[in-house]
Amino acid sequence: MLTQRDYKMLMDLQSRIYSSKDGLRITVLQALQDAYKDYPMAFFLTDENSQYINPVSIHINNGMMKTYNDYYYKTDIFHTYSIPKGLLSKNIVHITDIMSQYEYENSIFYNHILSTMGVYDEIALQLHDNNKLLGVVGIMKPKSCGSFSLAELEKADILRDIISRRLKECLDSAKVQQENNLIVDSMEKAPIGIVVYDSKLIAVHFNQIAVQFIKELWGEDFGLDSINGLMTRLSEKMCFNASNSQSSLMTSIQNFYFKVVPFVIPNPNCDFNIFYSLYIIKNDNSYYIDQKVLKTVYNLTGRECDIVFMISQGYSNNRIAEELFISPHTVKTHIQNVFKKMDSRSRTEILHKIIL
Repeated sequence: MLTQRDYKMLMDLQSRIYSSKDGLRITVLQALQDAYKDYPMAFFLTDENSQYINPVSIHINNGMMKTYNDYYYKTDIFHTYSIPKGLLSKNIVHITDIMSQYEYENSIFYNHILSTMGVYDEIALQLHDNNKLLGVVGIMKPKSCGSFSLAELEKADILRDIISRRLKECLDSAKVQQENNLIVDSMEKAPIGIVVYDSKLIAVHFNQIAVQFIKELWGEDFGLDSINGLMTRLSEKMCFNASNSQSSLMTSIQNFYFKVVPFVIPNPNCDFNIFYSLYIIKNDNSYYIDQKVLKTVYNLTGRECDIVFMISQGYSNNRIAEELFISPHTVKTHIQNVFKKMDSRSRTEILHKIIL
């Protein structure tokens, strides 16, 4: 039965765990020392196969941890390699949940690892998110201190809930940050200008090619006002396109093409945030048109592919007729067929489909 003092200590531990800005696992282990004196502890994460990885420990010397990581993890009775599958969903696992005391005392794990550390008893706090195992905290009790008491097990169960929730939050945050870094890195390496706007049309990400294109288009010193005002300037010229799997808005100014595609991202409040991707392409007459794609995806003929290429170069109908030695009327007929096959209403829409 926990005392009022125990509950106060648990509240203090929760505050310490949740106030941690980084190094969550070390913070957790240090906080647990208040509840479990100077017991040796290890905090493992799990990989995509729910196998324990990357342990962080306290009151366990580096040599012992290296020995464990190199070999003895295979003999760890709490490891997912060894533990009965039915116990993986249990919150707190004790040695006696896995095997008898006699079997434990004759196990390699006890005789080669725990006993050399002066440890006899151990519990594993299994950290779950629904049915997914996120990690485990192993708490080992020195032989001189006896076995885990009921009060210690009760505290462990409360702490397990706190640590599980906080670990889930940190892992989600790390995943979002990793995805964000990948997006930003991809944007910088993309061969086109990219700007991402939030629902208020405020730019939240943009790459250097977008900056270069905006400077070139308006001849302005670059600043956030230039990018934030770009969508307003474009809105009057945008036309709607509902082809394929995404709706989009598109237009062209001088020799630049612009395409806006909306997308949504879930937020922690179980709601969605709306964003807009603006793609900026400069027609520098150097685009490579893959005729195989045009023929396979849009079923264009060879002559229609030639006309699409000339459209990408900015040729007029008369110029196309001269280059192909056909009449302007025939060019117009070919272009109408291209519009129909590519489900487009303008040259700009055709260009966006072959470039983006």
